[in-house]
Amino acid sequence: MTNIFEKNPKKTLLVIFILLSLMAVALLEYLAAALFGLGKVVVYDSHPIYGYRPTPAQTVSRDHGKTTVHINNLGLRANQDWGHKKSEQKRVLFLGDSVTYGGSYIDNTELFSSLVFKNHKNIVTANAGVNGWGILNIHGLIKNLDFRPADIYITVVPEGDFYRGLNGIGGQPFWTHPPRLALEELLQHFIYVLSLKKNGALNINGLSSIDQQKIVELATQGLKDYDLYLKQHGHQHYIFITPTKAQLLEGAPHDKFIQSALDTHQLSYIYIKNKISPNLKPAQKLALFHDSIHLSKSGHALWADIIQQEILRN
Repeated sequence: MTNIFEKNPKKTLLVIFILLSLMAVALLEYLAAALFGLGKVVVYDSHPIYGYRPTPAQTVSRDHGKTTVHINNLGLRANQDWGHKKSEQKRVLFLGDSVTYGGSYIDNTELFSSLVFKNHKNIVTANAGVNGWGILNIHGLIKNLDFRPADIYITVVPEGDFYRGLNGIGGQPFWTHPPRLALEELLQHFIYVLSLKKNGALNINGLSSIDQQKIVELATQGLKDYDLYLKQHGHQHYIFITPTKAQLLEGAPHDKFIQSALDTHQLSYIYIKNKISPNLKPAQKLALFHDSIHLSKSGHALWADIIQQEILRN
């Protein structure tokens, strides 16, 4: 006597296939979440003036608490909230892009924004760096929206930020709401990679020198504008240019258009590269970077020392 499975072999195979597929998806979901921390993302808002930035009051860890990204009540990367009223402690706010923000591979406490004044009990710091930001994004937040919760402001940017314009969240691999599944984040990553291959990133070197100068000039005007705005309101503001790995290891030159624009607008700035000891060996310099531009833990520690020395000197 034949059973139901023998009578319906095709349906049986289909059911087995579906069950195995569901089991495979469940396994992949578990591995993506448990091993790689996918599905746990920093959530961003979207804004026409500053583009986007992390929403307030969220904590994310992709590696079971070994490294933590905590965003405080003002949308700043810092472990403690900042009240709206000024406290007795002097507040220092770092501005910049993903180099300043630090990424999810490094803990809040290991960022140069946290390390720079860690031994000064009368100083508290926070980090307003945002992945993918350019100079005009910072200008939009600080000047156009009058975001001034601190006493001292420190802008730390690579030269590439002068070419970004006002970046919006469209086309960026960031989330305005958390994904329901870890695999949803993985899928978006593949879509983002394919999009980059299809559309390509802006090739600055492919633009004419006139266009490059215009882009840099617009960004430098924005930097000068919020620099003056902060100082007119009684704040101190420092500008640091952070190098790429190629600039530090291979001696790649500074961008001539940016340097000229900064000097023309009479901005005071410091090249971090020029403050690094020439006695460092290539392997030591290499160890400062997580990739071509972002910093390792030792890189954040060295940048903190350099920034602290320059500010205390002034």
